[in-house]
Amino acid sequence: SGADLEPDNYYQGMTNVSFEGCRFLDNRGSGVNMYLRQSTSKSPPVSATFRDCTIDGTGRGGFELGAMLPNVSGPGVRIENCHVQNTTGFGLSIFDKSASAAPIHVADSSFAGTSDPFV
Repeated sequence: SGADLEPDNYYQGMTNVSFEGCRFLDNRGSGVNMYLRQSTSKSPPVSATFRDCTIDGTGRGGFELGAMLPNVSGPGVRIENCHVQNTTGFGLSIFDKSASAAPIHVADSSFAGTSDPFV
Protein backbone atom coordinates (compact mmCIF):
# COMPACT_ATOMS: atom_id res chain seq x y z
CA SER A 1 0.00 0.00 0.00
CA GLY A 2 1.00 3.60 -0.48
CA ALA A 3 -0.14 4.35 3.09
CA ASP A 4 -0.87 1.48 5.47
CA LEU A 5 -2.48 2.72 8.69
CA GLU A 6 -2.97 -0.14 11.13
CA PRO A 7 -2.47 0.27 14.88
CA ASP A 8 -0.82 -2.75 16.49
CA ASN A 9 -2.41 -2.19 19.91
CA TYR A 10 -5.57 -0.58 21.30
CA TYR A 11 -3.62 2.35 22.78
CA GLN A 12 -2.14 3.34 19.42
CA GLY A 13 -4.51 5.75 17.76
CA MET A 14 -5.30 7.36 14.44
CA THR A 15 -5.90 10.87 15.76
CA ASN A 16 -5.22 14.04 13.77
CA VAL A 17 -3.80 12.11 10.81
CA SER A 18 -3.64 14.27 7.70
CA PHE A 19 -2.53 13.60 4.13
CA GLU A 20 -2.77 16.66 1.87
CA GLY A 21 -1.68 16.89 -1.74
CA CYS A 22 -0.17 13.40 -1.66
CA ARG A 23 0.25 11.18 -4.70
CA PHE A 24 0.07 7.41 -4.29
CA LEU A 25 1.37 6.06 -7.60
CA ASP A 26 1.81 2.53 -8.95
CA ASN A 27 1.50 0.68 -5.64
CA ARG A 28 1.37 -3.10 -5.63
CA GLY A 29 -1.43 -3.06 -3.02
CA SER A 30 -4.04 -0.41 -2.34
CA GLY A 31 -3.34 3.30 -2.47
CA VAL A 32 -4.50 3.78 1.14
CA ASN A 33 -5.28 1.00 3.62
CA MET A 34 -6.77 1.86 7.03
CA TYR A 35 -7.55 -1.15 9.21
CA LEU A 36 -8.65 -0.60 12.81
CA ARG A 37 -9.24 -4.14 14.12
CA GLN A 38 -7.15 -3.47 17.29
CA SER A 39 -9.28 -0.50 18.37
CA THR A 40 -11.35 -0.75 21.56
CA SER A 41 -13.50 1.63 23.61
CA LYS A 42 -10.23 2.69 25.31
CA SER A 43 -8.56 3.66 22.01
CA PRO A 44 -8.00 7.30 21.08
CA PRO A 45 -10.70 8.77 18.80
CA VAL A 46 -10.26 8.31 15.06
CA SER A 47 -9.73 11.44 12.98
CA ALA A 48 -8.05 11.16 9.60
CA THR A 49 -8.28 13.44 6.57
CA PHE A 50 -7.21 12.81 2.98
CA ARG A 51 -7.44 16.08 1.03
CA ASP A 52 -6.40 16.83 -2.56
CA CYS A 53 -4.76 13.41 -2.94
CA THR A 54 -4.35 11.27 -6.05
CA ILE A 55 -4.26 7.48 -6.23
CA ASP A 56 -3.18 6.31 -9.66
CA GLY A 57 -2.32 2.78 -10.78
CA THR A 58 -2.56 0.18 -8.01
CA GLY A 59 -2.44 -3.60 -7.90
CA ARG A 60 -5.60 -3.62 -5.78
CA GLY A 61 -7.83 -0.65 -5.13
CA GLY A 62 -7.89 2.98 -4.11
CA PHE A 63 -9.06 3.55 -0.53
CA GLU A 64 -9.55 0.46 1.66
CA LEU A 65 -11.17 1.26 5.02
CA GLY A 66 -12.05 -1.58 7.34
CA ALA A 67 -12.64 -3.08 10.75
CA MET A 68 -14.37 0.01 12.13
CA LEU A 69 -16.33 -1.78 14.83
CA PRO A 70 -18.88 -0.17 17.21
CA ASN A 71 -16.11 0.74 19.64
CA VAL A 72 -14.34 3.00 17.08
CA SER A 73 -15.24 6.56 18.03
CA GLY A 74 -14.27 10.04 16.90
CA PRO A 75 -14.87 12.43 14.02
CA GLY A 76 -13.96 9.65 11.60
CA VAL A 77 -12.36 9.63 8.16
CA ARG A 78 -12.73 12.41 5.58
CA ILE A 79 -11.86 12.00 1.89
CA GLU A 80 -12.08 15.41 0.20
CA ASN A 81 -11.26 16.37 -3.38
CA CYS A 82 -9.34 13.15 -3.97
CA HIS A 83 -9.01 11.35 -7.30
CA VAL A 84 -8.68 7.59 -7.75
CA GLN A 85 -7.91 6.22 -11.22
CA ASN A 86 -6.45 3.26 -13.08
CA THR A 87 -6.76 0.70 -10.28
CA THR A 88 -7.03 -3.06 -10.72
CA GLY A 89 -9.75 -3.19 -8.06
CA PHE A 90 -12.29 -0.94 -6.39
CA GLY A 91 -12.12 2.83 -6.05
CA LEU A 92 -13.35 2.83 -2.44
CA SER A 93 -13.94 -0.22 -0.25
CA ILE A 94 -15.55 0.04 3.18
CA PHE A 95 -15.83 -3.29 4.97
CA ASP A 96 -16.53 -4.57 8.48
CA LYS A 97 -17.84 -1.14 9.48
CA SER A 98 -20.49 -0.79 12.12
CA ALA A 99 -23.16 1.85 11.56
CA SER A 100 -22.39 3.19 15.06
CA ALA A 101 -18.64 3.51 14.44
CA ALA A 102 -16.91 6.77 13.55
CA PRO A 103 -18.28 8.08 10.23
CA ILE A 104 -16.65 8.12 6.81
CA HIS A 105 -17.29 11.24 4.68
CA VAL A 106 -16.48 11.46 0.97
CA ALA A 107 -16.87 14.80 -0.82
CA ASP A 108 -15.90 16.23 -4.20
CA SER A 109 -13.89 13.15 -5.17
CA SER A 110 -13.71 11.15 -8.40
CA PHE A 111 -13.26 7.48 -9.23
CA ALA A 112 -12.40 6.50 -12.82
CA GLY A 113 -10.84 3.47 -14.48
CA THR A 114 -11.53 1.19 -11.51
CA SER A 115 -13.09 -2.28 -11.67
CA ASP A 116 -15.85 -1.05 -9.34
CA PRO A 117 -16.14 2.51 -8.03
CA PHE A 118 -17.38 1.38 -4.61
CA VAL A 119 -17.57 -1.88 -2.71
